[in-house]
Amino acid sequence: MEIYEALLNQPGVSAAALERPLGSVRPDVSAYVNGVPVAIEVQISSLSIETIMYRTIEYHRKGVYVLWLLQWTPKLDAGRYSPKLWEKWIHAAYFGRVYYWTGGLSVSSYRFEPYLTSVPKTSWHSKDGSKMTGGGYSTRSKRYRTPIRGETLNLATDFVPRNRFWWEGNGVKVPDAKLYMERFKPGQRN
Repeated sequence: MEIYEALLNQPGVSAAALERPLGSVRPDVSAYVNGVPVAIEVQISSLSIETIMYRTIEYHRKGVYVLWLLQWTPKLDAGRYSPKLWEKWIHAAYFGRVYYWTGGLSVSSYRFEPYLTSVPKTSWHSKDGSKMTGGGYSTRSKRYRTPIRGETLNLATDFVPRNRFWWEGNGVKVPDAKLYMERFKPGQRN
């Protein structure tokens, strides 16, 4: 409701609606932003990857650009974070970005980098009985990621439509999609 009400007061935004039925999908908020049809899916609870992919495919078929928006949590700024499977999918779909809603039209962009865990030095005895030591090393955590907070963005002015072509890697499949995502600045990593 807060996003919907904030969009109503923005220049360049028209036809804003809550839960507008679009056939097989019903976005939480939809509008035309600078002439672009946008569906905003605000996810507070976990969704299956199949559900997210189905909806993403349906929006693509209808020519609507989708923004998967998640609820921000202070855990994101704690240094290590355990993203849910669907957050990892969104990260892959949005070219290494996940968008978290912080209030009104404010959205924080995050990317997930590997989280390295330290394995301490070890010691053991060789076959001749002499004490051997090995240095510590780091390994990538399978569970945790290091969340890197990007800019705080405005939903009405800092996002643009972008076509995403089918991609598969690291066990993740992303279908062709129409995504509503941040406008990259020159030299910004995408």
